[in-house]
Amino acid sequence: MTSFPEVLSVSRYSDRRLKFLTWVALVFWTVLVLVSLQINLAREKWISTELALTAARSAFNKDLAIRSWAANHGGVYVEVTPKTQPNPYLKAKERDIFTPSGRHLTLMNPAYMFREVLENYSEAYGIYGRIISLKPLNPTNEPDPWERSALTTFEGKNTTEIWEKTTYKGAPFLRLIKPLVAERPCLTCHEQQGYKLGDIRGGITVSVPLEPYQRIEARQIHEHIQTHILFYLVGLAAIALFARLSRRDLGRIIRAEQALTAYQSHLEEEIERRTFDAQTARKRAEEASAFKASFLANMSHEIRTPLSGVLGVANLLNDTNLDRQQKELVETILYSGDYLLMIVNEVLDLSKIEAGKLSLVIAPLELRALVEETLDLFALKATEKRIELLQVFDPDTPACILGDKKRIQQVLINLIGNALKFTEKGEIVIWVKPAGPKNSGQLEFRVADTGPGIGKEAQASLFEAFTQLQPEKHPGTGLGLNICKHLVALMEGRIWVESQLGVGSQFCFTLKAEPAPVGEELAQLFRLEALKELRILVWSRHQTLGKAVQSLTQPYGAQVITAHSQSEVFDDLELCAARCLLLVDLPVEEVELSRFKVALTQTGRRLPLVGLSFLGETQSLPDGALLLRKPLKSRPLLGALTGAGLGTEAPKEGLPPAPKALPNLAELYPLKILLVEDNQINQTLVLKILEKFGYRADVANDGLKAVELAAQGFYDLIFMDIRLPVLNGIEATKRILAHGIFATAPVVIAMTANLLSGEQEEYYAVGIKDLVPKPVLPANLGATLAFWGRSIKKQRHLQQIDLPGSNPALVNQEVVTSRIGVGGEFFGQLFRGYQKEGSRTLVELEKAVSSGADVEAMRLAHFLRGLSANIGADQMARLCFELEVESNNGDLKKMSAYLLELGRLFEQTCEELQKNETP
Repeated sequence: MTSFPEVLSVSRYSDRRLKFLTWVALVFWTVLVLVSLQINLAREKWISTELALTAARSAFNKDLAIRSWAANHGGVYVEVTPKTQPNPYLKAKERDIFTPSGRHLTLMNPAYMFREVLENYSEAYGIYGRIISLKPLNPTNEPDPWERSALTTFEGKNTTEIWEKTTYKGAPFLRLIKPLVAERPCLTCHEQQGYKLGDIRGGITVSVPLEPYQRIEARQIHEHIQTHILFYLVGLAAIALFARLSRRDLGRIIRAEQALTAYQSHLEEEIERRTFDAQTARKRAEEASAFKASFLANMSHEIRTPLSGVLGVANLLNDTNLDRQQKELVETILYSGDYLLMIVNEVLDLSKIEAGKLSLVIAPLELRALVEETLDLFALKATEKRIELLQVFDPDTPACILGDKKRIQQVLINLIGNALKFTEKGEIVIWVKPAGPKNSGQLEFRVADTGPGIGKEAQASLFEAFTQLQPEKHPGTGLGLNICKHLVALMEGRIWVESQLGVGSQFCFTLKAEPAPVGEELAQLFRLEALKELRILVWSRHQTLGKAVQSLTQPYGAQVITAHSQSEVFDDLELCAARCLLLVDLPVEEVELSRFKVALTQTGRRLPLVGLSFLGETQSLPDGALLLRKPLKSRPLLGALTGAGLGTEAPKEGLPPAPKALPNLAELYPLKILLVEDNQINQTLVLKILEKFGYRADVANDGLKAVELAAQGFYDLIFMDIRLPVLNGIEATKRILAHGIFATAPVVIAMTANLLSGEQEEYYAVGIKDLVPKPVLPANLGATLAFWGRSIKKQRHLQQIDLPGSNPALVNQEVVTSRIGVGGEFFGQLFRGYQKEGSRTLVELEKAVSSGADVEAMRLAHFLRGLSANIGADQMARLCFELEVESNNGDLKKMSAYLLELGRLFEQTCEELQKNETP
């Protein structure tokens, strides 16, 4: 801000500057007027001179014309008078003649006549002229010095005229001289002087008085001086007026600046006061935010820690032999615990959104798999209420997109959960299609239900925080839809609802979803060419089921027809060709199903049949029929369709898995595990779950003990609680990873109830690789064990691989020769064993690659590599090694390419080896 003394200083500076500018303007105007006057005066002098020159040239032209006329006529005879006497210098034969009447005539040659004419003209008009020559016949034509100099110049240079200003008889004159060139008539008199045609034999001088032109010049100069004086005075007045007005405006500016300075001083004080208030408020807000974050962290930890024990023990108890009443009580505990966990998660999500710390993790994901995984979560609840869960994809929907799978699934879970909560009968359908033109980069999801619908008034506030419908009947936090709104906005989309009372609701949202490269193709898992031109009859009371089946099978060439009764099925069967399949939506009326079986038997036609039923539902189907469980999913359906009596074998991936206990992961992925947990209940719970998976773990009660145990023995996995006594989990992890005594550092996995994003970033920064949230559930822990177990197993395997030589031959002849040298049938038996085991291993490799079992594929490739190296098939051994590496990377496309190359190379290798077999 500018202070008052500074304003005065600026004002004085401005006043001095104004005076300076005024004087500069005055000097500039004076110089400008004087220069303009000088230019105009010089121009007037030039004009008067040019006018005099023009008159002199005109007189010269007149004189020249008169002389030329006289020369062309050879002179003129005139009467002799006292003034006009015979020319004594003319040497002509007939210079003087007498007329019969006695008059005396004398011949006036052109020069003589010209001289008399000019004398008469000068007496009358004051313009003098005469003819001159450097070799005059008449002495009166002798040039003066200036004329002689001019004549000399004419002879030496290409000059046409010369003029000067001079004084004659006390008056100013302009004298002009031009050369006189000898023409043919001139040679009559002057040839005797030696002149030839075209020679300069003299000149004509014209003297014009300057007085008339000087009078005009003086008058014009006087007018210019008066005009410039007038303009000069007007300019001075304008400068003076400008200076005065500027001084007045400067005074106003000074007064305004003074007022502004005073106001600025007031504002400075006000800003300082408000800044202090804002800083105080900000400090309080930061303290409140820090308190809130601390409270949420503590609340999350303190609730999740006991909840981990409750849910974990309840899950373990649920896997034991319980009677019906006990089972119901345990399920009530699990349901209540899950509900409490949902509330905690929603509060944490809302806190992240408000803090702007919720970020997206963009990665390629398969859309249909995401929707099917989400529907699986609600399969049991939908079975209880007998509600259909269906999915329909538009044909233009990309198979894979770039997006945040977790957040998209979170929105779908919320919307499907709400739909299932309020829908008592009918269906819930997930519709997926591009939002706008194809490849527009936007997707639209619709979750449509057949529930009671929502009124217009309730729709207006549906996405606001803490808004609930029928809270007394369906309790909740009222945060779910509000969180969905923020998540969708974060994914550059929008969310809205379309609903009609008594009909149902559609919750819709869009999101930015750029297409991603397609990963594993279903065609790699199933022989989908069997579906080409196949007609699928869908016998269902739900029209949407036919659309769902069509969206799954139409891309592979199948045709779908929907029938609602037995009679419609037979009507459609009559139109079907030989390749036809019936998909039955169970249950159907037993009577109607029995009639169908009888009628089908009477036709003698074999009709492949696939049933679709809720979990736990049984109904008698014809022999050879396949049964699928709801909700309908792509892999089970396509697997069943390609194996339901169509001449192919249904792969295991297409059939529903049978219920089984927790897998023994320890057999598949042997691991040495350290559990660091201070809570005895959680210790017991985690150890029990690990035992279910086949693992035994060492236990440390605090961080310092964990560091000591890690230093004494090698561990593959360390499950680390964060809030520990003596030494917290962060510091313990730093010390364990800083020891540097391990060939391969252990994988440290946080097992904590602290799920705020800032804390998770701190975990990863110190070297923690993964996180298992509390409450610890068998599914979460099992998935973590499987992922890291497989990764560790692959790393161990790769460490044991010796890199084969580069550019190997198809068959190493030295190895083959050494095997033949053993004698007998040894090489023949070795070769036939290689053929048999190699063929079998390639078939198993194809199954492993098709199912995505990368660890199994790596094991089989290693086995085939050993077989190949033992018999000298070096190229096969090299290619098997490369397949092992790609299996470790998990790239199914490259694994499939290597598998095709292995089959071709195996045939070539066997042909080459067979040449060495003894006949």
